[in-house]
Amino acid sequence: MINNFHISDKKCIFDVHSRPTIENNNLSSHFIEAPVGRCGFDLRAFFIIMDTTKETEVWKEINGYEGYYQVSDLGRVRSLDRVITYKSGASKLLKGSVLNPTMNNGYKHVTLTIKGRQKAFKISQLVAIGFLGHKPDGYKLVVDHINGNRSDDRVENLRIVTNRANASTCFRTGNGTFSSKYVGVCWSNRSLKWQSSIYYDGINIYLGLFDNEIDASDAYQKALSKIKNGSFNPNDYKPKYSSKYKGVNLDKRVNKWMARITIKGSRKFLGQFKTEEEAYEARQKALKEYNL
Repeated sequence: MINNFHISDKKCIFDVHSRPTIENNNLSSHFIEAPVGRCGFDLRAFFIIMDTTKETEVWKEINGYEGYYQVSDLGRVRSLDRVITYKSGASKLLKGSVLNPTMNNGYKHVTLTIKGRQKAFKISQLVAIGFLGHKPDGYKLVVDHINGNRSDDRVENLRIVTNRANASTCFRTGNGTFSSKYVGVCWSNRSLKWQSSIYYDGINIYLGLFDNEIDASDAYQKALSKIKNGSFNPNDYKPKYSSKYKGVNLDKRVNKWMARITIKGSRKFLGQFKTEEEAYEARQKALKEYNL
């Protein structure tokens, strides 16, 4: 679009803002010079500007809606010009336009209409079908937003993954990157360890905390192998919160064992420990100190 222009002695200079491109989400300025006689509403100057700010957006027909709608690699959907003929024989030109999406759970949706029938689609799904060759097959393969932003439907931000990988690979950091390069692994800021989890039977199963990323990934791969051979049992991965020792329990928030004693009806916290035995020994020592 034309931001502003000014006229010098011999030329008029247009400051033109182009549309954002895939490589650059910011508006860029282009300065176009034209003879003074071509300024104002002169069509030649206008077309010079239009050619310079030509869209780089790529549009493709939407399967099943050819001639009616198109989707772009930037995640936009538009209707196409078409002629509507009424029963009376009269006709009307319906101008196409870019559709305004609605939001549902963070995802952009559009409603497409053909022959009086309406159907809603996720824009990410339409982009993936048109540009990534995605073939919807229930929930076996799904469309994932790489940077975690569900409303960013640019083709470069989409990938096709298994539903399990999509559900297990989460926990993105604030800058839009994965906290781990491994599926099912994330960094836990609370415990300062690597956490492993896997999607199974509709829920994420916690697999444990690990000192390094590779061990966490190994735990995921072992669980995945068990799922594939049918030997996976979610109960095997239920965290142990209680202890065989009185006054000792696991704090699942930090994955450490806590020890307590009771003195004259009041509980005294003795600290957090890496192992159940360390917590037990600390409690035994405190019992002796307080003659309990």
